[in-house]
Amino acid sequence: MKKFASDLDTMSTTHSMTHKVTTQQSAMALGWVIDSLEETLKSACDVVQSASQPHQLKDAAPLLHQVSGTLTMTELLDPLILSESLEQLAAGMAAQNIDFSHVPVLFSGIQTLNRELHMLHQAKRLQPLTIYRAVKEIRRLLQAQKLATGNTYPKLDYHLLVEPNQVQQVLDDE
Repeated sequence: MKKFASDLDTMSTTHSMTHKVTTQQSAMALGWVIDSLEETLKSACDVVQSASQPHQLKDAAPLLHQVSGTLTMTELLDPLILSESLEQLAAGMAAQNIDFSHVPVLFSGIQTLNRELHMLHQAKRLQPLTIYRAVKEIRRLLQAQKLATGNTYPKLDYHLLVEPNQVQQVLDDE
């Protein structure tokens, strides 16, 4: 059974590294894979944008799965949680388990992920509130369990612009 980032609470601490070293390594790894990630996310956007029927989204989920795999290897947990949520949403829509009218949520989420990865790569800064707002909306559509910051946030130090309690507020707001 696949483990999702939202289920992992020790992913970034499995080694005896400090958060700073882990962050530097994750940022360096992102530099190596950012072009591939952006290209894959663009392909996923193209699939979603051109889809006029649910079955046409079947190619989006594998593309997002590829992004999730890459983000798992780089230990970028916040973007990974969004990527996995998008993957589940695309698969659910393609299987017609989720109404096709929610395509704009999928498209917007992919754009958000791409923008946040670009910002992390360029400025070494992450906007977790933006990520978790998108995750919250997607998880609502998936009727998934709410995330709690104790399980997901913060794992890595990206010179975060917010406090963990602000992320929890986003996740708790109805």
